[in-house]
Amino acid sequence: WPWGFESPCPHHWRIMIVYKKGDLLKSGAEIIVHGCNCFHVMGAGVAQMIKHKWPRALMADKAHGPEGDRNRLGCLSLSHGDTPPTPEYPLIVNMYTQYSYTTERRQLDYEALYLCMESLAGLVQSDVSNPKWRVAMPKIGAGLAGGDWDIIEMIVNRTFGDREVEVWLYDPAAN
Repeated sequence: WPWGFESPCPHHWRIMIVYKKGDLLKSGAEIIVHGCNCFHVMGAGVAQMIKHKWPRALMADKAHGPEGDRNRLGCLSLSHGDTPPTPEYPLIVNMYTQYSYTTERRQLDYEALYLCMESLAGLVQSDVSNPKWRVAMPKIGAGLAGGDWDIIEMIVNRTFGDREVEVWLYDPAAN
């Protein structure tokens, strides 16, 4: 990445989770995160809203690997230009947290979510030019993917550990 992401230094950071109500896409955060399946659709929920506002997110998704590739679980694809992220042009992080989509059963893969959050935490803290990126995400995995928010919240806390980062969690039902 041209703006200097390097290896994270996890020492002496603390997490600040801030719950917000409102429109995730108008959060003002430099980084917006959402969960995806492995089929290049972004056809529902937050993913669909992101696809319509920032089409480059779907392009990054399609460039990340073949449709239906299970090896994408636990990985990220990143969508941004050649400049550091800003609230107007945020870095969009597609997290591959579920293989497929159905409402018949839980689709969220907790292990994949954990791996994605670990990667995100390292990415956020690796840029020394901005030690406090604002990260906005929905209650990722707890909506259409059917995950248990108590488990997901524990994963977010555990992976970010004591690193300093604002995590804004938006509840689409609050809009």
